[in-house]
Amino acid sequence: MADRRRTREQWQSIVEGWPKSGLTQAAYCAQQGISVTSFHRWREQLREAANPGDHETRQGEGERFAGCLSSCTRFPSQWRGRR
Repeated sequence: MADRRRTREQWQSIVEGWPKSGLTQAAYCAQQGISVTSFHRWREQLREAANPGDHETRQGEGERFAGCLSSCTRFPSQWRGRR
């Protein structure tokens, strides 16, 4: 893939075009000539720019979830025989 720089507006158009395409992300990215990683990075950057408070909220939720995991005493390997 050639090193092609795109503007923020071009990335916004690419990101907004994916749901309308009906393709999987991988297929859409291949069609657009971009990596899935770049697509994900730009989608997140554009989402954060549009909703700056959402990023902090998601981080806080992740921290609470991690705290829950560290305090759990039963794990799936201990669930045998229970339904």
